[in-house]
Amino acid sequence: MEDSISACQRDEYALLACGARTLNVALVQKLLDSGQRIEVLRHLLQCKDVWQSFRSQIEVWIDLIESGETLTLQASGMLKVKNELAGKLLMLYPRVRALEEQPSLGAPPVVPMSPAEVIARRERLRAAWKERDDVEPGGGRA
Repeated sequence: MEDSISACQRDEYALLACGARTLNVALVQKLLDSGQRIEVLRHLLQCKDVWQSFRSQIEVWIDLIESGETLTLQASGMLKVKNELAGKLLMLYPRVRALEEQPSLGAPPVVPMSPAEVIARRERLRAAWKERDDVEPGGGRA
């Protein structure tokens, strides 16, 4: 799990690409079922920064796990909606925009960044896209 979240926090483009995908909780559920609560909590805390659209749901899961509740993460209504076709299309839009702006998403950064630096860079990208959309409605080119 640590490697998967590290890959998402490599740079702002990886963070956007991961965030555009649906959160996969299959391995998290298996670890939770086997009693590895601390590892699951650590992972979910990092997931909140990657999958912001799931932030409130992840916080509920964290609270339930901390209180000792038994839960099924995959039964989340939010995950089901995001896995439907319309939900997937909405999740892909930021990824397509990122590819439009920066076709070389796979290039690693020259200097490793902290998760906080990656999040700050993602927010700057989002602000720049929003500003461009405000100038050119629909994000189209002039």
